Amino acid sequence: VRFFDDSRDAPAPTGLVPATAVLETDGRTFLWRLTDGKAEQVEVSVLEEQSGMRPVLSGVAVGDTVLANPPAGLEEGARLKARDAG
Repeated sequence: VRFFDDSRDAPAPTGLVPATAVLETDGRTFLWRLTDGKAEQVEVSVLEEQSGMRPVLSGVAVGDTVLANPPAGLEEGARLKARDAG
């Protein structure tokens, strides 16, 4: 028996984000990132949830501040203040 494994060609995740941070609307997958104190909607490519986290393939980088539970009605450019997840 031979199995075809194409995982070598699959892109590696750049990091993990909370599953609650990832939103899907109108066929788009995105999350909210905090940039210079302002909310920024960022389209992302993610894999399926694993233990409450989603592996990110593209769209955000390690070190970006992501809103784990973005409030309903959040708008692009809204001023926000980061706080520790503690």
